[in-house]
Amino acid sequence: METTQETIRSIRNQLRLAMNGVTASSMREKGLRYKLNFGVSYPEIKVIAQQHEPSTSLAHALWAADCRELKILATLLQPLQEFPMPEALRWIEEAPYPEIIELLSKHLLSRLPYAEELVNAIYTRTDWPYGRAAAFLLQAERFKNRWPLAAPLIEQTIAEALKTIGSDVSLFERRAAVQALRFYGRQDPQQATHLLEGVNQYIKRQPERLLWKDLYNDFKFEFDN
Repeated sequence: METTQETIRSIRNQLRLAMNGVTASSMREKGLRYKLNFGVSYPEIKVIAQQHEPSTSLAHALWAADCRELKILATLLQPLQEFPMPEALRWIEEAPYPEIIELLSKHLLSRLPYAEELVNAIYTRTDWPYGRAAAFLLQAERFKNRWPLAAPLIEQTIAEALKTIGSDVSLFERRAAVQALRFYGRQDPQQATHLLEGVNQYIKRQPERLLWKDLYNDFKFEFDN
């Protein structure tokens, strides 16, 4: 049986064969300063992941590396049942860039049995680069997949997302909030109406801000079509 380090060496060789130097260079120019970035596309990374057995020891070793592709592979190879909440919180805190927090939320966070508890824990983490964004992305995935959610948490998500959209936080966090609301409204007409009513309250409170009218019209167009 291969050791963890042997598996990582095998993965690195696969990544070198799939390496795209132009993409890696473009990412560096955009501020993604990994120690190692092969520029491998997400579909190709998924194919590599499918060739290896999920393993906690492997996933943790991959996550510890300052390498874009290895971190993405960690989110694909970490077994859900062996990922306790303290580890989830640590990975959220350590996620270096938006792409990683997006894939961490999609592959792991949204599927965890304690996902709702996790959301409550990270809504308050304004000291983490992507703490609140992770909460919105996690909820977006759960809305998208129509997984059952507790009503109080749904209302909290709507309230937190609307508050975030109107704030001066990062564009990435605001987009994550919009994404959560969009997938919530898509679920059924009643939820779409409920969301639009929530946005309309902001229009009434802040009629001078075109942001809310634009958001309302954007959502209404999407939900009506």
